Amino acid sequence: AGPLAESAWIVRAMRLGAREYLSLPLDGVALAELVGRLSLEPHGTLPAPEPLTDGKLVAVMGAKGGVGTTSIACGIAAAAVRCGNSSAVIDLDLQFGDAALHFDLPARYSLADLAKRGTDVDPDLLSSLLAEHESGVAVLAAPRAPEDSERVHPIDVETGLRLVRAVRDLGVVDLPCLFDERSLRALFAADLVLIVGVLDLPGMAATKRSLELLQRLGIPREKLRLVINRYAKDRALERDAEEFLGTRADFVLPNDYGTALEAVSAGKTLMDVAPRRELTQETEALSRQVQRWCGLEVAESTGSRRKLAWPSWMRR
Repeated sequence: AGPLAESAWIVRAMRLGAREYLSLPLDGVALAELVGRLSLEPHGTLPAPEPLTDGKLVAVMGAKGGVGTTSIACGIAAAAVRCGNSSAVIDLDLQFGDAALHFDLPARYSLADLAKRGTDVDPDLLSSLLAEHESGVAVLAAPRAPEDSERVHPIDVETGLRLVRAVRDLGVVDLPCLFDERSLRALFAADLVLIVGVLDLPGMAATKRSLELLQRLGIPREKLRLVINRYAKDRALERDAEEFLGTRADFVLPNDYGTALEAVSAGKTLMDVAPRRELTQETEALSRQVQRWCGLEVAESTGSRRKLAWPSWMRR
């Protein structure tokens, strides 16, 4: 047990082998529930995790709210299918996530339903909880009721992500802008972490704080990638951003809020609603790059026509 907001305490506990973390002051109900869950295990111990399969996980986290994280996560997953890799979006914004809405899917099941089963879970059960979109993307939605998020413990996140690896080539984890234990489990489990920022003053400040915190938490720099969304070409701003952040962007997506909103409102992918738009082509290119970063084979996606120059401040 430790302070609720102290990410360093949570990481330290994880490194010492802790499977659960309770915030202080202790909540009697939460403690009783945890003891009850552990008592169901033989000899009061948790079972050894199943070996991970070849599926890859990418965690997508906004440096602040409202930067388009969910749209990017959904776009990466949809383009992966067109590249020959099965994919799923896991909505870990457990209170107010709306990844299912981006595909116009009913949020019938979530990680809360997986948590109800305790340790009696397997890849078949997870597959039954996934909502399938016509594009081929599967979605594990956020709970319909925000209070149901309390049923999902960090170990449930860990279990769910392990099972996603078993049933999909690529799992895209849509994270809230929150460094709690559940998010930390996902960040450490992921093969790749995308931090999404924007180039306004509050956005750059939040991006700098997020990158610095991830470094302090021990997330290896080699698995971090910085994605700048809603980019409008401005060389002076590029120079200021690079100097302020101390790093270059790994990828940029153009500023086309109208097209992104059109896709969300229709519950369709960008390729479905605006295949020739720059935002669509760049999102397809980002997905291909993400898959390569994760070590997946990438076939040329249907409809890809990218012939755009990368901004000078991007990593080459």
